[in-house]
Amino acid sequence: MTFIQKCSLQINTVFLLTISGLLLTESSDDVENVYSELGKPIFLHVWDQSSNKYHEVKWMYNGNVAGRYKDGSFRVYGGYKDRLNIFPNGTLTLKISKTTDNGKYICEIYDKAGIRQSTKNFQLHLLGKFLSLLESSPKLWTKFTG
Repeated sequence: MTFIQKCSLQINTVFLLTISGLLLTESSDDVENVYSELGKPIFLHVWDQSSNKYHEVKWMYNGNVAGRYKDGSFRVYGGYKDRLNIFPNGTLTLKISKTTDNGKYICEIYDKAGIRQSTKNFQLHLLGKFLSLLESSPKLWTKFTG
């Protein structure tokens, strides 16, 4: 795939995100790639049918604990205060995404004995600046979209 084809694919993805307002995901091996528009809410879903058995859910961002859900309540760490929520089913929500939110997220789920039951990896890709650049430059938009 040529550079132009790759850029065109990314632009089409951004365009679809913009007009639909949806989050796109793709899975590969052990990482789920999540694509969303910068400034929009983000939802990272664990999708484990045994969600009623979660005792503790820990979310990490680039190796640091971002939040933890345990015993019916959640706690937020670092720069996520007032922006992050963790639901009983393990879903992490970022209320408004920032460029610094790009990166690797890991969700670890523990049972009552404190034994890790599962781990899920996410790679968050926030798109938007490139789209804004293209929208402000019709020549560039035409070059990449044909």
